[in-house]
Amino acid sequence: VDLPSKFLSVQDTDKQGDPGILQTCDSKLPGCMWEIMPSTCGSYYLKTSDSHHTLHWTHGNQGQKARGERATLYPCMSGDYSNCKWRFVKLHSDKNEYLIQSSGKENYLVAPHDDKFSATVDYCDYLSPEPKCVWKLGLSFGSWDFPSCFVGQKAYIQPVDLPSKF
Repeated sequence: VDLPSKFLSVQDTDKQGDPGILQTCDSKLPGCMWEIMPSTCGSYYLKTSDSHHTLHWTHGNQGQKARGERATLYPCMSGDYSNCKWRFVKLHSDKNEYLIQSSGKENYLVAPHDDKFSATVDYCDYLSPEPKCVWKLGLSFGSWDFPSCFVGQKAYIQPVDLPSKF
């Protein structure tokens, strides 16, 4: 049985504060495609494919204070906001599995789980991450470094524990 896949997405790409959720996607939903845009120091913005908004975690808290904050849309590219920048941490050289790290140590993008409707930023153990912390990208590469050829490209982002399209 080929189950429909769910991807990280937003309902309204032009609405500041719209939460990152999981939904079944097709090519007609612009909130399902993310552009990976370069930032500073090896970090990236996750920009919606058809607006100027990017994914960020609310309130800009750092460290432990950021844990549990929702991932929502914000016009991050208009300033230099640390709570808008993400790093892709490859878990295995031969698998399309990543942690998406926020600027705080050990804080990562976490898929909606339990009673949570939206994606959040929370602690994940890098050495043994729970499935809610691990993501697949609709692009793949073998290097441990995020290759520059994917920057600016559109990609689907999917939790690892759901049926995969890629």
